[in-house]
Amino acid sequence: MDVKLYDGGFLIPTKCGTRFLMDCGLNEKQYFSVPDINQAISIPNVKYIVVRNPIEHFQSALRQDILEMINKTKQDSYDEEIKDILKMYTNGYSACHFFNGLYESLYWFWRRNRNSGIKIVDITELSSVTAELGLTHQYKESDYNQQHWETWMEKDDFAQWVKLNYKDSYQQVVDGIIKDIPYYESLLKYELLPVKFL
Repeated sequence: MDVKLYDGGFLIPTKCGTRFLMDCGLNEKQYFSVPDINQAISIPNVKYIVVRNPIEHFQSALRQDILEMINKTKQDSYDEEIKDILKMYTNGYSACHFFNGLYESLYWFWRRNRNSGIKIVDITELSSVTAELGLTHQYKESDYNQQHWETWMEKDDFAQWVKLNYKDSYQQVVDGIIKDIPYYESLLKYELLPVKFL
């Protein structure tokens, strides 16, 4: 999974508004894997870290990654491919749109750099922040979903379908999300979690 740095200092994971920033006229300057973010002491010019509720992020990525594959390949069965996508959500090195541990990585990156004034922006506030910067592109959900695909479902309906049909693989990802939620919440509150050395 990629985390990208855009003009204006936006550090943003995929499925958290990257296409919106491009539509605002901002260019991608650099990209990082989640392990790169873990290893970076700092990244020059980061002013904002854009985040998204991890459950919503997962549901959006799940729909994007699996339905895109289904609509492009038109096979009779996708069992192995769907299991592979769910497995990739736990390893961080894939081209998928989600990774367990993303928000822990972003949290520690922010914490290492908190004195530089990095602002945390929830995706729901991204268009307000870009408007404050003088960028006039307006967000319309219909511009960013894939309802034109032949096979399509709403995020929560599709996540429920995956949960029912790939229960064990799905649960592994959910277990990781549960561990990541406190980091996401701490980012939004600019809250320092206790450091455990042992």
